[in-house]
Amino acid sequence: MVADLGDAVAVGPLLAELGQAVHTLTAGTDPRLLGLPPGDLTVTIGVGPRLVRMADPSLPGAADLPRFSRERIAPQARGGDLLIQICASDPLLLPVVAAALLEQAGHRIRERWRQSGRRGPDISVGKGISHIHQHPYSYG
Repeated sequence: MVADLGDAVAVGPLLAELGQAVHTLTAGTDPRLLGLPPGDLTVTIGVGPRLVRMADPSLPGAADLPRFSRERIAPQARGGDLLIQICASDPLLLPVVAAALLEQAGHRIRERWRQSGRRGPDISVGKGISHIHQHPYSYG
């Protein structure tokens, strides 16, 4: 999911709270998991160029990505302040974890867009090589 922060949001405390929430969710100690085991749950939070510029305009990542010649991205899908990627083999975890993180952030963020995907289990790659172990995953 990609989200924008409000103008008056203190970025450091928000990221610290999200980091703590990710820690308890992946450790399985967060009651918002509703009894689901975290399994191989991972959560990645990336910051967009606007937040990097707020920290230091000279840092790598402070510039917006350029438009690419063959790009077909709607204007509202470009940019964003936070990218939150949630991956797990158990697809039941994904909406639960997304809801927990959105609840933690509260009114400080506004979800811009969300995309979900799923990849199947082991895929045979031919004779001599039994399998490449690809774990199913999804993200929100």
